[in-house]
Amino acid sequence: MNKFRYILLLFFFITFTAWSNAQETNFGLKAGLNLSTLGGDFEDGSFKPGIQVGAFLETSLTEFVKLQPEIYFSQQGVNIYEIDDISIKLNYVNVPILL
Repeated sequence: MNKFRYILLLFFFITFTAWSNAQETNFGLKAGLNLSTLGGDFEDGSFKPGIQVGAFLETSLTEFVKLQPEIYFSQQGVNIYEIDDISIKLNYVNVPILL
């Protein structure tokens, strides 16, 4: 959990620094549906639906260069029907920084 706190702190620091120096700044929210599966030795794995929600901040550093830090919560996993009805659910926090 400590790594998550540091990543979140870094995200907000980059966001605030870019926002305070920006000429043009855009903020937005994103939401969507994930259909994920895992590869492996099982054959009866099916797609598991999950959600993805997040936010982004786009800011202009120069006329041609933009910085866009983002943060997402994403649910992924797989349903396996080979032996028993097994459902694997994985939760991720993604922090991409696009330049």
